[in-house]
Amino acid sequence: MAKISLGICCMEEKLKCNVMKYFIKKLKEYNELEIVEFDSNTIFKVPIQEWPIVDSFLSFYSNGFPLDKAIEYWELRRPYLVNDLQLQLLLQDRQKVNKILEANDIPCPKSLYVLRDPITNNLITPNFNQSEDYIEVNGNRIYKPFIEKPFNSDDHNNYIYYPKSQGGGCRKLFRKVGNNSSDYFGDINTIREKGSYTYEEFLKIDDFKDVKIYSTKSFSYSELRKSPSVDGYVERTAMGKEKRSVTNLSDQEVNISYKINKAFKQFVCGFDILRVNGISYVCDVNGWSFVKGDHYKTFYDSTSKLLFEKLLNHFKNRNTIINHTNTVQSCSIGVAENAPQPSSTNTSPEQPNFDFSPSSSPTNLYPSSSSPLFNLNHNNNNNNNNNRNNNQNNLTVTTPPHFDLISSSAYDNHQDIFSHHIRVYNHQNPNYNNNNNIFSTISSLSVNDSFTGSAT
Repeated sequence: MAKISLGICCMEEKLKCNVMKYFIKKLKEYNELEIVEFDSNTIFKVPIQEWPIVDSFLSFYSNGFPLDKAIEYWELRRPYLVNDLQLQLLLQDRQKVNKILEANDIPCPKSLYVLRDPITNNLITPNFNQSEDYIEVNGNRIYKPFIEKPFNSDDHNNYIYYPKSQGGGCRKLFRKVGNNSSDYFGDINTIREKGSYTYEEFLKIDDFKDVKIYSTKSFSYSELRKSPSVDGYVERTAMGKEKRSVTNLSDQEVNISYKINKAFKQFVCGFDILRVNGISYVCDVNGWSFVKGDHYKTFYDSTSKLLFEKLLNHFKNRNTIINHTNTVQSCSIGVAENAPQPSSTNTSPEQPNFDFSPSSSPTNLYPSSSSPLFNLNHNNNNNNNNNRNNNQNNLTVTTPPHFDLISSSAYDNHQDIFSHHIRVYNHQNPNYNNNNNIFSTISSLSVNDSFTGSAT
């Protein structure tokens, strides 16, 4: 089988950072892959017609990256997309992100939106009112404390406004500068009057910490950090890094993580949640994000393997199937005869049509599709070790009408830090053994294969 070429296209500072260099190093360990790095000169100065031609394309946006140019390249060459590019455009707009979350029944804080003309700054949102302790849009109110976020997700200048009963004033949040991430101003009590903003209820979070989650389609990794809304002081380790600690995900959070990864179609999708009295709410979706904690190598060991298997599965019919031994322990993958087969021509995932205009009617954001699901066939505990050394347990791809989602915290050797998404049809597989030590089930959660809702 010819090597699978994977083009990696992003800002130079992202490409050369230690985390990305480690991820690329792990990918290069697979002899079946050829990694093609797009440098800054290529991205910014060379026309797309002269960019390298690759089989697959991993590209992600960060501030300054010409995403439109990357999309034009994909439209010209049509490589297999690892990260959906069109949805990265939507990730740049917090209002649109919130609409997608709401449409997919992903819990997020109550929000209102105030739009202004970008040129004249005239107010576009009808029936807007502001009082001392609340704002109101079309009769819907959000009371202080609330947080004001610019529509532009590259703008991290978020303001928290406090009610008079709590002393009033405003705390301005911003990108970390040294050991500071926010400042309080007691004399600011009215919202900004230039620009468009989302306004969210400011929730009192558990333990004054927020949760950073890094989700793939198969597993998630999560860390706690001190919220910048507390006092703005950044807690750091003796090595100078922001202090973070690994945290396990709840049943609800596992469900949220899987839904977000599916809805935004990013191979690794970073997002933030707020835990409030045992209930979790998504407050930000970042798209491709780097794990920064001490376990980043463990995360990218597993992520590189997952990406390799994803590419191998997509291109498996190009010549012959590679019998690669570096697979997930305790299972092997077999494709049912009636399972959907990849096209001989590389194609992108179906692109949803979004209409975020005030007059738009409800739209099906994610058309129904037959997604391959998994039936897991396990042997008893006494036979597991022998099976791993021989042909391993069979994992047969089928296409039932729906699936349930469970999480296994003991899926591999990293069971202490990963929450794994294992899909089992109806929990009625007679060969599925709940007592099997390989799979430690957190819970069963019903998830629809297609997510629909109104984007108005």
